[in-house]
Amino acid sequence: MALKAYGREVDPWVITRAIASFERTLISGNSRYDQWAFQGDIYALSPQAIRGLNLFQSDRLGCTSCHGGFLFTDQSFANNGLYEDYTDPGRYRLTGKESDRAVFKVPQFAQRGGDGSLYA
Repeated sequence: MALKAYGREVDPWVITRAIASFERTLISGNSRYDQWAFQGDIYALSPQAIRGLNLFQSDRLGCTSCHGGFLFTDQSFANNGLYEDYTDPGRYRLTGKESDRAVFKVPQFAQRGGDGSLYA
């Protein structure tokens, strides 16, 4: 399949291009949130979805302190404080730094569903 798609055998160049091609298919760009926020369709979100978005963006929850911007992530690494003890060592597994124990990449929420949901 690599020969047909890229004209060469599987190698790091082919693998990175194949992954990039796949990842470009993941973001719909036309969810109801996208229609509401970026295309100006004021009817794209239901009142319930707007209440949820307002709660998500509120200071009370503070979600946007990490999950802000276009991709709904600040691209940082953090401990979300949900647990006292984490079985997964997190970033420590890669760096060996004690300060990275139970620290994880802040995930993006921009992978909005093709079903039109606000966050998939």
